[in-house]
Amino acid sequence: MEKLKNIIDRWKIMHIAVVLLFVNSAFIIIIKNPQNNERLRLYDEVKEKRRELDRMKAYQKDLDKRQQRLKYTNESLKKFYGVILKPKNKGIVDMRQELAELFQQMNIPKVDIAYGNKEIPDYSLYEVEMTLPIEGSYDNIRRFLNKVENSKNFMVIEGVTLSESKAVLKLSIRLSAVFKNYEII
Repeated sequence: MEKLKNIIDRWKIMHIAVVLLFVNSAFIIIIKNPQNNERLRLYDEVKEKRRELDRMKAYQKDLDKRQQRLKYTNESLKKFYGVILKPKNKGIVDMRQELAELFQQMNIPKVDIAYGNKEIPDYSLYEVEMTLPIEGSYDNIRRFLNKVENSKNFMVIEGVTLSESKAVLKLSIRLSAVFKNYEII
């Protein structure tokens, strides 16, 4: 009988242990699992927010670089407008005078220059387009073109058309020059 009682006691203990195991499992499934799921969801959300923050930092860095480039460009434009470009009236007089001196220095006969003018209002600029029909030796015309390219009056050679001639070189040179339409601060 004692043996039977021991077996029954063991059976009760095992039954209690199984019930406790079942209750513990139910507790984990019902209470802890949703908490764990919430914790995992929050962890994933934090990871996503960190990635978003990294993207925003990279974007901010790119914006800072752009701002620096724009600042440099703005400073360059101010220098261009302030130092390189001359006001329209003074610039046109200086350019004509420089061209006359170049013709004389290079022994190129004086020519009738055809002018075309236009305003560039979006940039407060004034463009003068010129066509110069010139003739002379190859060396003189080459030096003339070199001087025009290095002009202090910001002249640009837009095109050169060569005409046939046996004795001298004949060219039609299209130049343009840009000036400030008024003083810019």
